[in-house]
Amino acid sequence: MKRYDLIIVTAEPFPYGQAATNRILSYAKGLAEEKKVLYICYAGPAIGKSDNKEKEGTYKNIDFKYLGRPYSEKNISATQRALLLLFRYIKLAYLLLFAYKYKSILLYSRAEFISRYLQFIRKIKRANLYRDVTEATGYAKTAESTEKLKQDTAKYDGVIVISTGIRDFFDNISDEKRYLLPVLVDMERFDIERNTSEKYFFCCSGANLERDGLLDCIKAFLKFHESHPDYKFKIASLLNLKDPYHQKVKKLIDENPQSIEWMGAIPSFRIPQLMKNATALMLTPHKNYETKGFPTKLGEYLASATPTICSTIDDLTEVIDDSVAYMVNPNSPHEIAAKMEHIINNRSDAAQIGEKGKEMMKRLFTYTSYSDTLIKFLKL
Repeated sequence: MKRYDLIIVTAEPFPYGQAATNRILSYAKGLAEEKKVLYICYAGPAIGKSDNKEKEGTYKNIDFKYLGRPYSEKNISATQRALLLLFRYIKLAYLLLFAYKYKSILLYSRAEFISRYLQFIRKIKRANLYRDVTEATGYAKTAESTEKLKQDTAKYDGVIVISTGIRDFFDNISDEKRYLLPVLVDMERFDIERNTSEKYFFCCSGANLERDGLLDCIKAFLKFHESHPDYKFKIASLLNLKDPYHQKVKKLIDENPQSIEWMGAIPSFRIPQLMKNATALMLTPHKNYETKGFPTKLGEYLASATPTICSTIDDLTEVIDDSVAYMVNPNSPHEIAAKMEHIINNRSDAAQIGEKGKEMMKRLFTYTSYSDTLIKFLKL
């Protein structure tokens, strides 16, 4: 049996993905410098343009293994998909029961079935079982689903949370079993040169454009663009045209093809350079994040040292203020536009605020600040 200290189980792609992959990497990379870490993805490597082609290997001292093979979800039936998932779960059970020895398992997934599955396996192996619930709480939409999530999570040996909001959400779990691990950033991702000749504002969003307040950003940019036609707004995101909010976003993009560039969903390894070269970065949610947290993308925005425009919603103001970002009231396109104007007219001040954001992330939100306590919490 191959020995590991920690096995991470998730469906998030590796080593390149979006915010969830970056969240895991922010601390797994540090853990792997001292401990043996295996990353098991119960999916298959991506097809198409993604760089995730290998089924197994090592990245940043982290061994990784995919349980499936590359395939297109569009080209298989529901029955075939169910059989593929069953095969992966059987393979996962075999690996965890017979192929590896380990001290702890960490689950990063909101899937109920995989949660129960790992709880069963851990009883047989007598291993420690933990869960990172960064994304899970946002999907508890009803009182019933909330209670179900809380009771299920209480069965773990401990949970990793990204914010005080999520920590307080699990008020049924004792303090010693809740570990607050805030947004952590891999600063090495931003050790790149900045191209100051480019003129664009940038927003990177996942599937929930409404959560990120993208319409407010677009409306603000169009107002700003009236007097600054040489600037563009670049948007890296998914578009779900079944969603009314996404439809409104698409309409504005289509009406302004010369000034708004929709880039689609792009690989995360391309994002740092886009952040670095931008005039400013935009994240303007109009209500508290569903996941009750400080979003990973905001941490990366600040780490890039590029001036960032952000809303003053409760969860974010616990961490940042006007000294490290340009704060605006929620639902205020006119305020956002005014900050954009201020940034281009006060480049030196904007650069200083960007640098202060980077220094804050470097000082408070890197793995080294948490290494000893995290290793102890995970019993590694």
